[in-house]
Amino acid sequence: MEHSTPAWLIYPKPQNIAYSRDSQPTARVAFSGPIQLDFIDLEAKSWLEDLSDGWIDWQLKRLEKARDGVVTDPFPSIIQVAFNPFCPKQGYRIEITEQSVVLQASSGVGFFYSLVSLRQLLALYPGFLPVLTAEDHPDLAIRGVLIDIGRGKIPTLKNLYELIDLLAELKVNMVQLYMEGYSFAFQRYAEFFPDEAPITAEEIRLLDRYARDRFIDLVPCQNTLGHMEAWLSIPEFNTLAEAPEGLPLVPGLPPQVTTLDPTDPGSLDLVMNLLQELLPNFTSSWVNINFDEPIELGLGKNRDLPDGVSISRIFLDFLGQVLSIVRSHQKSGMIWSDFLFRHPELLYALPKDMIVLDWNYESRTPFEPHARELAEHGIEFILCPGTSSWNSLAGRTDNMKANILDAAEQALRYGARGLLVTDWGDYGHWQVPPVSFPAFAYAAAWSWNLAGNRQLDAADYLDRFVFQDRANVMGRFWQDLGNYYQFEHATIHNMTLTFLVLSPLTRWDTREDFTARLNLYFQLLHALAGTFNSLPTLLEAEYDFAGLMAYLDELQQRLGRHEMHCANCHHVYREAIYTIHLVRHGAKFYQLALQMGILEEPVIKAKLVALLDDLGEILDLFQELWAVRNRIGVSVNRNAMGLSILQAKYHQLLEDQSSKFG
Repeated sequence: MEHSTPAWLIYPKPQNIAYSRDSQPTARVAFSGPIQLDFIDLEAKSWLEDLSDGWIDWQLKRLEKARDGVVTDPFPSIIQVAFNPFCPKQGYRIEITEQSVVLQASSGVGFFYSLVSLRQLLALYPGFLPVLTAEDHPDLAIRGVLIDIGRGKIPTLKNLYELIDLLAELKVNMVQLYMEGYSFAFQRYAEFFPDEAPITAEEIRLLDRYARDRFIDLVPCQNTLGHMEAWLSIPEFNTLAEAPEGLPLVPGLPPQVTTLDPTDPGSLDLVMNLLQELLPNFTSSWVNINFDEPIELGLGKNRDLPDGVSISRIFLDFLGQVLSIVRSHQKSGMIWSDFLFRHPELLYALPKDMIVLDWNYESRTPFEPHARELAEHGIEFILCPGTSSWNSLAGRTDNMKANILDAAEQALRYGARGLLVTDWGDYGHWQVPPVSFPAFAYAAAWSWNLAGNRQLDAADYLDRFVFQDRANVMGRFWQDLGNYYQFEHATIHNMTLTFLVLSPLTRWDTREDFTARLNLYFQLLHALAGTFNSLPTLLEAEYDFAGLMAYLDELQQRLGRHEMHCANCHHVYREAIYTIHLVRHGAKFYQLALQMGILEEPVIKAKLVALLDDLGEILDLFQELWAVRNRIGVSVNRNAMGLSILQAKYHQLLEDQSSKFG
């Protein structure tokens, strides 16, 4: 099946595009021979001085490959390149007439984006080009993606290269690699993590160069206050914790040991050692030191403070000390906003040479109040929505789209530096990478040209340039699968009910204990988000099991009609099968858990045996898929552990059937 011409020719849609006649690209120019560049002025040629050797040849090969091998003319197809001082730094102009193709820009990055757009045109029209004029530049200076490599899932270098390529084609210009624990190979502390498979300094330097060649700023992202549980679990570092014995956030849940004591000189020493080893491997002028969710701060060692000392002052003093370390590396800092808005007096005292990252991942919570307040205080900020992939198995598509759109609107309205869409991996990265691809595409389009792309559907772009699916199945498939959560009729912050049921969070022995555990975590998640009092309880959910099963059946039938031709299409197909299988399994388990005190014992046993067999297949597939994209160390065991714990739960339930729960 051949693609029809899409409503867009360049993705993201440019700020202005005009065709030769009417509004369609009807006139065409032959463009089939070998491609050559003709720099028609010295300013344009000077761009090459900032690019690596062979960069231009590489770009020309990519353009020729986009034509799918169509070469019918022995004479070269010439692209004229001109310096245009009126183009914004990241902007460009493409002018295609029946006689020539001219690219204009005022910088190397503008030239690169013009080539990205031209490559899309050549892929749509191999052998010729439509006659048109496009003038383009981004709405937001920073258009970024954060990838979580800090919770056990560390992609291979090859997979990170592929991700950078995907994002560069979307004109994304910042990538942050979120790190906690031993996700980076700190040589000073290697003895404490002998079985890990972290990313190395050499690999970071290679990736940094690879990203720079594609005009992407690779930004280090290292925890330095909260989320330090992997370090604080080590006896040698536990004394640095705000609460070494841990504190339960909600009564009945396990205690947390996640936050450094900022008043302990050893905490600053640890942070300094981490940053001194990490930062020299990045050429970026920024570093995200996080400072988010210091959950125990002020509740442990710093609970009873002397007069004149506040927890805000302690936070601010430690921030200043860490930023001094950052400045010593000729970098500027970024921090998350959550603690600032819990202690708004900090907004008056923040250093000026930093950026605040304001995160919010729920569409029902608007970005507007925080964006307005940050703007009023003259604070540089970036708005940070999420992919909604984590803790969801398959994403939450409608929430994701509304969340990112709101962030783009408020970023433009209040003058944010940019938009950073976050892709987390809480509780073990159960989701596969394609779950997040629609979010990357929407975030790129809406942060580049919101007015022109507001109504755009990313499915066709994903089919053409990511999955290369001639049947137009996969782009829509991943978005629709991400809406399975609508059948749960439950509102849980950053999570789906089906994921919560499967995860190790809900360890239970009876039906009553099961529902109690679900609601404890419901309270925890919403207490952290500050939204608990405004939402219905989880017990009010009416899970539509039959509707969900029918929905998954239809999606699986649709999946069988794909015609993908991407390099890893077989793997993407198996990732789709795994995700459907996992969602279906979670729904079946939830239904059984609610029936434990109702069904007869033989029926329960039969269902548990079936679930055990089913889960064994899922776990085998999970480990197989994991090994293709990610490093193998204790991380794969950790992320498979959730499914293994569920297996153990099934065995326990089988053994305990004589008690007939509930």
